[in-house]
Amino acid sequence: MPTAKAKVRILMHETRFAAEMPALEMEIPGISYSGEEKTIDLSAASVTPEIKGTPFAKYVITNLTGKADSKYLTITFTCAGAFDVNYQGRLIIEK
Repeated sequence: MPTAKAKVRILMHETRFAAEMPALEMEIPGISYSGEEKTIDLSAASVTPEIKGTPFAKYVITNLTGKADSKYLTITFTCAGAFDVNYQGRLIIEK
């Protein structure tokens, strides 16, 4: 029987892609990852983020790529077809 491909969720705290956009607690579910214990590669061609557990198609995320190690996360993606996002920061892992 084939095994399910591993996925992660990223929580974006008080996220804004434009000055007029309200700060949102947004989660990006269903991100594939691969790699070794020390570094993983993240990717998603297209994924609908969630706000309070509800899919939010207005801000669909495309072309997500990134890397994570035990301390840092770097990701890039396009949101809503208009906002190019580049993030590098501390990685916090919820268990």
